[in-house]
Amino acid sequence: MTIGKRHALLWGPFFIFILAFILHVKQIFIMFAALGCLAPVSYALGRRKLADISVSRHGKSVMTAGERGTVTITVRNEGRLRQFFLGVTDELPDGLESPEGGQVLVADLTPESEHRLSYSLNARRRGVYQVGPSRLETFDYLGLYRFTRRADEPAELLVYPRPIPIPNLWPRAVGGRTPHKAARRVVGPSTEFYSLRDYYPGDDLRRVAWKSSAKRGKLTVIETEQIESMECVLLVDLSSSAHAGEGDRSTIEYAATLAASLASEALDRACNVGLIAQGAEDHSVVVSSNPRQRILLLEALARMGPDADIGLPRALAEHEAALPPGCGIAVISPALGAEALAIAARLHARRHPVTWFALAPHTFDAAARRLQADYENTVARLAAQGARVIQIQGDLPLETSLWRRGSRAGRA
Repeated sequence: MTIGKRHALLWGPFFIFILAFILHVKQIFIMFAALGCLAPVSYALGRRKLADISVSRHGKSVMTAGERGTVTITVRNEGRLRQFFLGVTDELPDGLESPEGGQVLVADLTPESEHRLSYSLNARRRGVYQVGPSRLETFDYLGLYRFTRRADEPAELLVYPRPIPIPNLWPRAVGGRTPHKAARRVVGPSTEFYSLRDYYPGDDLRRVAWKSSAKRGKLTVIETEQIESMECVLLVDLSSSAHAGEGDRSTIEYAATLAASLASEALDRACNVGLIAQGAEDHSVVVSSNPRQRILLLEALARMGPDADIGLPRALAEHEAALPPGCGIAVISPALGAEALAIAARLHARRHPVTWFALAPHTFDAAARRLQADYENTVARLAAQGARVIQIQGDLPLETSLWRRGSRAGRA
């Protein structure tokens, strides 16, 4: 349609000029001049349409993978002329989806007015994304020319990995304890009050509640709770040479979801959880009882990527001093051979119970099928060293691998 209009405005004046030249009619010459100026004038006015239009974007800065949100676009006409048929489109990277394509349309915008429109946004995969910049688009008044302008700056959107329900897969601590806070009633130094009870011979007199004893007419002792808590650490391999696959079916995405699920499980059990994840940037989080620990862990897992130029042994060595004595370690890695065995041996020597989540690279990428024999050998040798090994396969949903526990189990 646009090409047809352009041809009409190009050849129409030409034929009118020929006719006016042959007939020497003044009115036809005027018609030729008016028609010939129509397209340039429309172009000049169309270029100015976007000059007085401003755009702003409002939406969530943090989402969780799989979550749907709404992005609101405000389009304002700061000029004196009425504007028609304006389009605003946000550039969306891979990992974010919108049924509307990130686009809103304004049919009519009067001077000094604004329209608020919205589009839906689906955060399909965890990561750090740039939403935008917005592209403002319109046509001249005759619909001959298309004009675009960058309307604003991109905004950062952080998408957390979504934890999934998993069985209790954390390694057991020395003595067989599971990673949750257990309360044990004691009569002795503690900060948590439990109850009052009668005095028994041998009880510490310093624990006698004298006021309560006076009211009850017999000796009463304060009984308290002593809290025992487990400390756990996630060790995530970010070596660029170890990971395989692309997009949702990649070892790094499985690793991020698994780490988020393990962290969520441990935190729900009132555990103190830390993270070692060293890539091009260090995303590690120290073990802490910080109330914001869940947010810190999810943010680190959202930002990490398989971009480390160092192997997992070196990453562990740089953070080993911060590991709490005897804490449970959950290793998430596609590493094979001597590198994996060296890490397991090092942790075992320091008396850290280990569960090794072995990501099978040959199930994530067909080009890595040659590694299948190495993978199976590594799994067997890790189990022989005392690590509990859970095999994670890329040709199965993560939940299936975890609940089936298709693994070789070493010492718990």
